[in-house]
Amino acid sequence: MNRGRAIDHSWFSNRNRLIFAAIVFLLAYFLFDGPFGYSSICTKCGKRRYSRDWAVPFTPMKLATIHAETDTPLSVTLTQKAIVSQHSHEWLFIHGSGHGITCAIGSGSSLMGVTNQRVADTIALLHDRGKIEFRDRLVTGVLDPKSSSLYRVATGFPPPITISDAELNNWIDQQSQYIEDLRRVQ
Repeated sequence: MNRGRAIDHSWFSNRNRLIFAAIVFLLAYFLFDGPFGYSSICTKCGKRRYSRDWAVPFTPMKLATIHAETDTPLSVTLTQKAIVSQHSHEWLFIHGSGHGITCAIGSGSSLMGVTNQRVADTIALLHDRGKIEFRDRLVTGVLDPKSSSLYRVATGFPPPITISDAELNNWIDQQSQYIEDLRRVQ
């Protein structure tokens, strides 16, 4: 029974047009534009942060940003050994994509040594054995985008935990020379 109103059986009624337009808009947004996702590294402690910026499609107008922080092997070592104290993170962009950008690479990409367990083990060993000056030099170097690759290579093969003090001092001298040799080549 109709009760006096005409029923619109057309697919493109006003309501259906609106729903269809919304679906097409959302599909276009998620397939072609989407949120901008990126990661960053703290240059003080090596912690990593993943972020997602949600924006109005096809515009630079940001609606919201969501962050999630994760520890890296280096950040765990630096905090557990109290090598770094409480601080405000200084985030350095690593890479990202989305919202019309296919691939964005930042200077933080050179700090990937913070994810290497060997680097963290080397710094922990130096800390535990009281080699604070060289430990601090390595921490500073690994967290500096200009020199990180040099220090990552130098710390990539840590000495064994059972190394004697004399052997450790010799290893430190060798690594220091190796870093200086690499610097001269650059």
